[in-house]
Order: sequence, then C-alpha cells, then structure tokens
Amino acid sequence: MNSDDLKKIRGVIRDEVSSTEKRIKGEIKQIVSASEKRLLREADKRERRMVTEIGEFIENNVISRLDEKANKTGIDRLEGKIDRLTDDVLDHKRRIEKIEQVPTIAHQIKK
Repeated sequence: MNSDDLKKIRGVIRDEVSSTEKRIKGEIKQIVSASEKRLLREADKRERRMVTEIGEFIENNVISRLDEKANKTGIDRLEGKIDRLTDDVLDHKRRIEKIEQVPTIAHQIKK
C-alpha cells in the first residue's frame, strides 16, 4: 500500500462517515420533530382538560356560592326593610293611640 491508496481509503471513509452522519442527523431530526408534535398534542389535551376542569369547578363551586351570597344579601336587605317598616307601623300606631286619647279628637274620630 502506498500513500495514494491510503488517501483513497481515507476519502472513502470520510465519504461514508459524512453520509452516515447526514443520515443520522436526518433520522434525529425526524425523531425530534415527531416527539415535539406528540408533546404539543399532549400539552394541548392537558390544557383543554385543565380549562374544562377549571370551568366545571367555577360553575359548581364559585357561581353557586356567589348565588348563595347574592341571595343572602338580598334576604338581609329585605329583612332590614321589613324591620324598618314594622318599626314605622308600631310608631304610627303609638302616635295614633296618643292622638285618640285626646277627648276632642277622639270624639271627632268616632263620628
């Protein structure tokens, strides 16, 4: 074997290594691309599932509690109004009873 034979062998080996390297890089790119696509699909599924679960949680827990709070606030407001009206009615009743106790007014009211 002489120097030219070694150069030819080195050239063939370099070509084979380069060819194999390109093939391996292509395969790796395909594997990585497929993995990225699979991960993106899985991430989308999980995101949709999380959004659905959060929506259900809000619907089942938060909104019902807000409704309860709104109803309680409305009930408290109405009870306050009823209490004020009751106090006014009792106050008017006492005032009318006092007025009716004055003899001239009581006589005119009974006519």
